[in-house]
Amino acid sequence: MKLLVLQDWNPRYGGAERYTQALCSALQDAGDEVRLLTANVSNEARAVADHLAPASDRLLAKGLLQIHNPFAAAAVRRAVRTFRPNAALVNMFALYLSPAAVDALGEVPYALLVSDYKCICPVGHRLLPDLSVCRNRAGIACLRQGCTPPLHWLRDQWRYRRIRAVVENAAVVFSTSDALRDMLAEQGIQSRRLYLFSNLPDDVPQRNPDTAPRLLYLGRLDVEKGVDLLLRAFSICLRSVPTCRLHIVGRGERREALERLADSLDLQGSVRFLGWREGERIDRELSESWALVAPSLWPEPFGLVALEAIFRGVPAIVPDAGGFAQTVEHGVTGLHFRTGDVSDLANALIAVSTGAAFPRGCLDPTAVDRALDRFGPQRHVSTLRSVLHEIARFDRQR
Repeated sequence: MKLLVLQDWNPRYGGAERYTQALCSALQDAGDEVRLLTANVSNEARAVADHLAPASDRLLAKGLLQIHNPFAAAAVRRAVRTFRPNAALVNMFALYLSPAAVDALGEVPYALLVSDYKCICPVGHRLLPDLSVCRNRAGIACLRQGCTPPLHWLRDQWRYRRIRAVVENAAVVFSTSDALRDMLAEQGIQSRRLYLFSNLPDDVPQRNPDTAPRLLYLGRLDVEKGVDLLLRAFSICLRSVPTCRLHIVGRGERREALERLADSLDLQGSVRFLGWREGERIDRELSESWALVAPSLWPEPFGLVALEAIFRGVPAIVPDAGGFAQTVEHGVTGLHFRTGDVSDLANALIAVSTGAAFPRGCLDPTAVDRALDRFGPQRHVSTLRSVLHEIARFDRQR
């Protein structure tokens, strides 16, 4: 089968982009012919894409192109004309490609993989200004709650009608966790749960935990990721475990503010901001850490980073809401803490750092094997291929 994959590409390369690269490779290994179309906003995108759609990160241009990106639509039409796909898989499209790119598929049937909240939330993370989780439908509530300013809100009225049409016209809608599926259902969108997957590299380093307890954050430095919460919890942890260290790997708009917060909490000698790392350097950080900490304030749609740790034998400390609560088994492959609760997160950090839980960050190999079976590529790719082949076959029979 010929499959065209459409996805935005975040310049702050993260879990969604890693998943898509792994998926394209897995589908090709399974015998499908796959082409990736994405926006030309980063070197990573230009290196991996088969088809590039012009886009922009300039504020005004980006705001207009999010409503209708004619350049992305033209790129999709060219890909359809030259590649002649039997079906398409659409992942994130609202940031750069716009609904116009999906409309340009024409008669090509597509499955929509919802792996974030953008189709039901203009700010994308379902957090209100007070950082509580929003349950409102996108619309007037976004203005009343102060999530979007008036001009932004006016622009989004037409945009969200078109986004909703993309959802409604999909042959099937997948969601990446029960939590996301339930939240979509609250907004009137029925979906089928399909867990994402992670690959375990062939050359992953052997576990070599540091002699002193070391914790690791790996991800974007954005407000919804809760790194502020982590720093405050870590300052409490240090009172009980003065030798503990925290490494923060990632990039984002809040780095300077987070560094100032760390200074104000007197954490200079205990916290290191390492910037972005890739490949072997991330594997090395994981191999030497006692636990990965994901302090997210938003209900993560899935939480791929926890699996990447668990597959390497590293426990994950995660909130008890969203996708993390499903990917991490409390007391077996990691610990849950009450979402947004500094004291509860601090207790989890102390439990790992003192060896009360998972001494020196070691997971039971049988627990790792169970996670690999549940969240590895085989089950995911088999299900996805079956559905995509079915919608392509149904379209030919019409």
